[in-house]
Amino acid sequence: MWNLDYKKYEAIHAAPKKVLPWIVPKESMNRLSENASFLKALRKAHPKIDGSPNVRLAIQEFRKKFRPKRLSDTETFKELGIASTGIYGDSFMTLKSYKSWRSKAKLRLLTERFFSPPANFYGSSRHGLLYDLQVKGMGRNLLCTQEEVFHAWGGHFVKDALMGYLQGGFAKQRTLLPPIETLALLHYAEPSEKIIPESLVLRDAHTFRLAQVHPNFCTEGDAQEVRTHLSKIYPGATPGEILKKIAEHYVHAFSQGVLHRSLTFDNLTVDGRWIDTESMDILPKAQIYPQWISILGSKEDSALLKKLKPNPGILLRDFLNRPGLTTPSFLTSWIHHLQMAVRMTAKVYEGVFPSEKFQTNAIFLPLIETHLKSLNPEPWKELVRRHETLNARVMGLSGPGQLEIDRVFFQTAFGDLHLTDSFFDASLQKYVITFSSQPEDFRVAHDRKFKKWEVAFRPEKKASLARAHELAETAKDLILGYST
Repeated sequence: MWNLDYKKYEAIHAAPKKVLPWIVPKESMNRLSENASFLKALRKAHPKIDGSPNVRLAIQEFRKKFRPKRLSDTETFKELGIASTGIYGDSFMTLKSYKSWRSKAKLRLLTERFFSPPANFYGSSRHGLLYDLQVKGMGRNLLCTQEEVFHAWGGHFVKDALMGYLQGGFAKQRTLLPPIETLALLHYAEPSEKIIPESLVLRDAHTFRLAQVHPNFCTEGDAQEVRTHLSKIYPGATPGEILKKIAEHYVHAFSQGVLHRSLTFDNLTVDGRWIDTESMDILPKAQIYPQWISILGSKEDSALLKKLKPNPGILLRDFLNRPGLTTPSFLTSWIHHLQMAVRMTAKVYEGVFPSEKFQTNAIFLPLIETHLKSLNPEPWKELVRRHETLNARVMGLSGPGQLEIDRVFFQTAFGDLHLTDSFFDASLQKYVITFSSQPEDFRVAHDRKFKKWEVAFRPEKKASLARAHELAETAKDLILGYST
């Protein structure tokens, strides 16, 4: 995430805030200590850095010259305790108010900016970059542009942090590429106005998000950084071979019951390793993930659709036969979801490797045959050839594809899928109706498990490093016992 053009980052304001160790493996302590020493040095250099004409460039230069040191455990967690000083929300503010807001900051950190649709010029709005780690959940910063309860307030609930930590371990056992490693979970000693405890996630920063190096803004220096990085992850491989390995990782993971639900340019990396593992679904056993199709119902059919509730007894073929139903349009499916991840990676690779041409379907579709042969892949491959998704258009990847579905094709190929979800989407002004191969919603049982685990791993007010190491060992046992 480091070493790109300085305009790929935003310099955010931060200040110390006491944290306690929550889940900390012993083997993470050296890197945690080195990154704590970086924060300590950065805080001492704050007056000079904050007064420089280009703060972003000054922080980059500071990091290049910095040499990590080993701190005591007590000092390590003292220095790792940081939080954003927030943002000012008024369109105009007095000079006095501006100076008061700036004075709260005791150090400046960089965070990533994104240059891909639909998140152009936004970025990592609750993160900060340390020496070679990224911290998540430190509070909202200048790149936060949304207002909603899950992310915009800038923190990270302990449930989500725990889910990401454990699911990263589960996924590592079953997938061809491991997720980006989470080194430790901390939690703030004093809660803010939120009742639910808030955590800090410290994860490896040796990668680049696709959104950072999107062709919308990718300098030759950026492209060279990515090429160097990929050569270390995939030594001796050509760009086409690398893309195929990444595509195979996504398809193979699906065959093992692992799916990342939030696939966007900012949630995918150039080397294929997942981040934000709390957004993953992982089946208890290694088996093919349920297949689904989502279609869009018109408001003209409101009298029928507004009463529609999830019902495994309603099959897709019967639904499409309902009298008076306007022909629905296509939204997305599981195979489009996987294909989108490959297409987004290929889009970025076109800028990183300008002399290369990537035929996404020629790479992707044979992998469906290899890893998902038991699904009778041909109808699903035909679905990809016929239809484009709405997300592809939003992501600037729009290609040919019809909107209205072919009822006969859908009834013949996917007629046995069960109705599992139906709701009115205000942004689309249409009904989103989902049919799946699995009648029951496995996520309900999945969430129950995590609620039980959350109680067992709940942060304690009187936390200790010994307790944090103990919880990390317990997590390892749980991870090893979860998947076979």
